[in-house]
Amino acid sequence: MQILRLASLAFALTAFPFALAADQSETVEAKKEAISSYLDSHPEMVVDLRDVSGEFCFNTWKVGGGQMTHYAVDPSTTQEDMIEFVRVDSLQGSLDVDKLPRFPGKLGSMEPNTWYYLPAWHHEPHHGTRFPFALILRATNIQ
Repeated sequence: MQILRLASLAFALTAFPFALAADQSETVEAKKEAISSYLDSHPEMVVDLRDVSGEFCFNTWKVGGGQMTHYAVDPSTTQEDMIEFVRVDSLQGSLDVDKLPRFPGKLGSMEPNTWYYLPAWHHEPHHGTRFPFALILRATNIQ
């Protein structure tokens, strides 16, 4: 449960950068508690990838979703503080993935706020594996 609490705190702090605004502290605390409670009831969503990429993974695929988000444990060491992963097959409508740049293929190689395409079965270093489906992914540098 401790890893779940740490992961939910990391999520809350990076997902809600406005948390430092004093006039919103109650709202932020309520959101952090809601996120923490949700993750407590769905522990399978939290994947500890500190040994692989220095990140925590929040995987909605485990509960029927189509995306996951990674959060760097130490954002000061990377420009990939938060990474969104979306399964291409989960998207409604058409997306011409050929117009997106190909994922560069290694940790720390993404330009922040740029969507990349990763074809099925290509190595994905944030997980240290290959997925049998295509992804689009984007890193955000939260300063």
